Amino acid sequence: MFGFRAAAGAGSVTKQLCSYLRQEIESGALAPGLQLPPTRRAALDLGIARNIVIEVYEQLTAEGYLTSRAGSGTFVAEGIETRKAMKIDPMPSSASTA
Repeated sequence: MFGFRAAAGAGSVTKQLCSYLRQEIESGALAPGLQLPPTRRAALDLGIARNIVIEVYEQLTAEGYLTSRAGSGTFVAEGIETRKAMKIDPMPSSASTA
């Protein structure tokens, strides 16, 4: 699902998935209005317990990143400000005076 892979020793799978989805939403990779997979399918695809996916969806809903519509599914919330990739200019080299 969405290219997520849990990393060993990087904290709980719940925390990792929550952070991953939050970053994907903030970067604009997951567009507003996009329907997320049902929790059973997401859990199966990721090879994790369904309760973890439910917990992540609920946490991100509480934070305002997702919306849930009874009988319709879970969607990326509208109005999330996306972070644009920042262009960093190199520091100007200092001219040495002798």
